[in-house]
Amino acid sequence: MRDIYEASLIPVWDKEGHKVTFGKLFEDQVTIVIFIRHFWCPMCQDYMKSIVKELEPGRLAQARVKLVVIGCGDPAMIRSYNDKIIKSPFEMYTDPKLILFNALGMTLKSTDGGPEQRKGGYIKHGTIMGTLSVIGRALMSMAPSVLVKRGGDIKQLGGEFILGPGLRCRFAHRMSTTRDHAPIRDVAISAGVQLNQSLKPFKLSRTPSQEEEWTARRKGSTKKKAVRKSTEVDVVTRPPKAHVSSTVCGGDDDACPVRTNYLVGTI
Repeated sequence: MRDIYEASLIPVWDKEGHKVTFGKLFEDQVTIVIFIRHFWCPMCQDYMKSIVKELEPGRLAQARVKLVVIGCGDPAMIRSYNDKIIKSPFEMYTDPKLILFNALGMTLKSTDGGPEQRKGGYIKHGTIMGTLSVIGRALMSMAPSVLVKRGGDIKQLGGEFILGPGLRCRFAHRMSTTRDHAPIRDVAISAGVQLNQSLKPFKLSRTPSQEEEWTARRKGSTKKKAVRKSTEVDVVTRPPKAHVSSTVCGGDDDACPVRTNYLVGTI
């Protein structure tokens, strides 16, 4: 609780260069807080694109959940980055001196992308092609006066948190490599956002009789699959163990349902 309180007093800056106390961002509602790396990071741009693609603002509003993004570069870069390059509808702030990053435990500095098999599913570009793509988008979207601004510490890693209302933390994940942001769908679901239903009213494309016929065929197909599966050997592959905070699971990794470095209910 003390860590959250102290972090809540730290200022961040918006795209207008105005100072905002971090705690104001989550004092009244559940808030997903995404900490990205520097503004030139191609992996984080892929992650931001996945957020825009996966999360509709209306879906978050239904769940009464807010999402904000915090970078570590110059505030003057926010408008071009968030509005023009990412085209994100979500609020963005920055912590140029990394005071908030450090207060929330994101103290690891690294440029290591980690093993290929552990990279996030949101990654769309390799490092070289991704960097070239970032440069191209920046040249098209940023004014020369913005291009010379500081994008942030290239070794700084980010993370994802679910905070609020008030001094409450229900989810925390800190990156250990440059490519391991938590899947945004997992974060959103942990915040109480429903992602398995359509926002738009569903309309039947079949008549009632066609619907009955389709349902009968579906049941028949399901039975065939069940019979086929019963003849197969059930092989369960256990995922590799990852670091889990002992404050969450009491140190017994085998008994813990969480097999990532997500921390729930503590920072």
